Amino acid sequence: MESLRAMLCVSRKFNVHVAALGGYFLVLYIKRGLAVKSIFRVVVVGATAVILATAMSTSAFAEDAEVHSHGNGAMVKWRAYGDHLDITDLEKDGHSAVGVYEIGSDKYYYWNTEGEGTTRYVNLNLPEHRAIAVGAAVGDYQGTPTGGLNWATLNALTVSTS
Repeated sequence: MESLRAMLCVSRKFNVHVAALGGYFLVLYIKRGLAVKSIFRVVVVGATAVILATAMSTSAFAEDAEVHSHGNGAMVKWRAYGDHLDITDLEKDGHSAVGVYEIGSDKYYYWNTEGEGTTRYVNLNLPEHRAIAVGAAVGDYQGTPTGGLNWATLNALTVSTS
């Protein structure tokens, strides 16, 4: 309430009252004796309308994405609806394709060791409306999540879950 009152500049000398609302200026010309309380109500109603319009017009959305490893040996497709990670091996180079995603401080690695032209489909169940990093890399699978991963090929981007 105090911040709304602070927005109202009253000048009895010129009988003009100005309130700044979200980048817009509301100028009220008043006669002497009009209560500041009435003007304050107008400002509160106007501010409420601006806040509600802004809140109702913003919505979160999820996006699909495609990322290629540096060197193009692997491709990862992120499909936000259903939280799907598709890891495709693009080259007959003896290396495996690796799909990576990071949510918060947790990192997960999914290997496609089946060879060129194959895709590993991973169906995840992630929290809604969260930013995650999705990446693609290549490596030589050694039985651990990061063993044999060629870190120089890792390429990632940030997407949103649905």
